[in-house]
Amino acid sequence: MRTLVVLTTLLAGCAATSPPYGRVPPEAIEHFVDAKVKEFKGRYAEAIVDLNEALMYAPSSPGICRALARDYLRLGKLQSAIHFAERAVELSLKSPDAHRFLSYLYRQAGKEEEALREMEEVVKLLPDDRDAVTTLADLYVALGRGEEAAKILGRFVEKHPEDADVRLRLARVFQTIGKMKEAEKIYRSMLEEDPGRDDVALSLGALLEREDRDEEAEEVYKEALEFNPFSFRLRRKLGEFYLSKGRWKEAAEQYEAIVARYPDPVAQKALLAMYERAGLYDRVVRLARSI
Repeated sequence: MRTLVVLTTLLAGCAATSPPYGRVPPEAIEHFVDAKVKEFKGRYAEAIVDLNEALMYAPSSPGICRALARDYLRLGKLQSAIHFAERAVELSLKSPDAHRFLSYLYRQAGKEEEALREMEEVVKLLPDDRDAVTTLADLYVALGRGEEAAKILGRFVEKHPEDADVRLRLARVFQTIGKMKEAEKIYRSMLEEDPGRDDVALSLGALLEREDRDEEAEEVYKEALEFNPFSFRLRRKLGEFYLSKGRWKEAAEQYEAIVARYPDPVAQKALLAMYERAGLYDRVVRLARSI
């Protein structure tokens, strides 16, 4: 009996509390099971035949339509996958999974506007779904609608201030739309909470450098490095920063610290150039031998 409940739920494409399972004909269940067995064996074309048979007996089943969409996608038949995913959505308008899958297919087809529309439906149904919110924000940004991305991320952050990664996304969106003060405020608050977080320090430092606030940027990099001394990303950035200012000795110190721990080709190349420039050919030879 439990197996029957699971199968009919799959066929219906909805929760176990939804309409009566008896409405799914046994013939549909039989073909659906056969299709699942063939999918397990990687025989997707044959599974599609069984799923189409199942759909003939249960034409209102979003679960069968979604299964068909997935198998067509596995075979690389994107338009057929979209057709059945659209049908699944029509049959289950309140299913976030149906809208989410259709949005994914639209993105694969390069239909960004349609993908955005479906993801908006997901967020309406699941406003606290982190993945849905961030995916929708990415779509807004891709379509040049950064203000809307900032709004939806901002609403999520208000309800979930503990989610540092979404806060970081929001800061970067603020940068994208030119709201530098708002972005800087988020970066600094995040570094107060986690001073060694190198991705945040690098983002804040880059913002400050673009605004010609080089002394502040240097301080951000150095402070973060104090709390995260093994971050080669911070050391590489600080080395690049010093190089751009002609501060060769300080740059070399950062690159040497990297090379002592990691075989980083960027740091090695920079050191070779600096050693040659300074006439330190013995170091050039030693470093070249170690590469």
